[in-house]
Amino acid sequence: MNNELIKVQTNEQGDQLVSARELYKGLGIKERFSLWIARYKDMYVEGVDFTSVGLPTVVNNGAVRTLQD
Repeated sequence: MNNELIKVQTNEQGDQLVSARELYKGLGIKERFSLWIARYKDMYVEGVDFTSVGLPTVVNNGAVRTLQD
């Protein structure tokens, strides 16, 4: 049985990795993702605490847009 809130991956160095967007959805946050994540950006250092990746996403008009995760 899998009781994970979100998928946790492990990289080659043994670091556990999660998607910020999956965490956001799993926690049931009601505000926009961009507002929620902006409150925490100063607490973490890119390249040390997190890695930003672009994910292609289909938006309302059917176009594909890259969102940062």
